Amino acid sequence: MKTLRMTNWLLLGIWLALLAHLGVRLGLPAAIAETFKLDTCITAFANDKPESYVHVVTHNFSGDSP
Repeated sequence: MKTLRMTNWLLLGIWLALLAHLGVRLGLPAAIAETFKLDTCITAFANDKPESYVHVVTHNFSGDSP
């Protein structure tokens, strides 16, 4: 009887974790890359002016300040 009770608690924990995961997945919008706009940033020659520019953001992953 004791092992069945422990199994039920573990199954309840797994169910709650899956429910929380589902809530997070449905609550946050997915990141969408607009790659079709990159075509306007590429030119045939180096001296040509592109129609638009790419904005690049970099982050310091080590946690140290520059």
